[in-house]
Amino acid sequence: MIYMYDPNPRGPMGMPLFTGTACLVTFVNVAMAAEHVIACILEPDKRMGEFTIVPVEIVVGNVKTINKCKTAKTRSSISVLPRCSKLHADEEKKALRRIGADAIIRGYRSQNSEQYSQESRNNQDIPNCIVCLVLHHLVSVENWNAKHVDLILDIGDQLYIDSYIAYGPKDPKLGMENIMRKFFFKHLEIHVTVYKPIISDIFVPSVLNRVLNVYFQQETYCILNYDDQWVTIIFKSGLFYLFDPHDRDIDGKAPKKDNKEVSAVVFRSNSLVSISDRIIDNFLTGEEEEGQKMFTLWLISVEIQ
Repeated sequence: MIYMYDPNPRGPMGMPLFTGTACLVTFVNVAMAAEHVIACILEPDKRMGEFTIVPVEIVVGNVKTINKCKTAKTRSSISVLPRCSKLHADEEKKALRRIGADAIIRGYRSQNSEQYSQESRNNQDIPNCIVCLVLHHLVSVENWNAKHVDLILDIGDQLYIDSYIAYGPKDPKLGMENIMRKFFFKHLEIHVTVYKPIISDIFVPSVLNRVLNVYFQQETYCILNYDDQWVTIIFKSGLFYLFDPHDRDIDGKAPKKDNKEVSAVVFRSNSLVSISDRIIDNFLTGEEEEGQKMFTLWLISVEIQ
């Protein structure tokens, strides 16, 4: 693991925020660390400057390192953002995923990862979406990081196994009626109440956006189902959060067949239009057309003791 301490004001995801705090960020590889450092430089002109790496020797008492590292000034030959046309710059900006209020948190795996059993793999949609709401009650979604996404998948997989053993349904996806309503998370006892579907309508952008707009005038979260694919939508502090436990690429979109760098994601936006478009783009296959099937919104309540 690579640890980076940043004393500058940062938000929950380690990005610049005027009202933020200092933070400690962890990365699994050098590429992710480098990408994060560059993304924190918001002004494109400043990315053309030089950077300096300073090795540090730590002395504890009278003990010193034997071979001291000697430093020498050097200039990197790598240009992280070369001078280019506006079109290319716009593409680079899109690649850095800094578009307005939109942001993405990626876990290190998805519900289809090999660490889960073959029998449960990619069938844990409903338990994962329920656990997502449970965790939101414990830790607000606006404070999540990659570890929270992975924690949801781990607990959701265990809830799937327990529910399957308890009810033994024919449908491997279980269905809402076959999810255990009471389970434990560490020392906490969780009670979940699942209500009847709130609404079902045709799966097209305009209808989905209209339904979600009306729904979130009174509620703050829901679970959406389309063609046995489930996601959770949460409204918090003026922003919408979409939890998607399926295989998604670095931009939070349905990946190409040869893309192995996939994970579950939490997509944040200040617009329900962006949420609706992302859901439809990810759920509709190339052979399927809009409006052929219905989507359904579910409401659940969570009680923690």
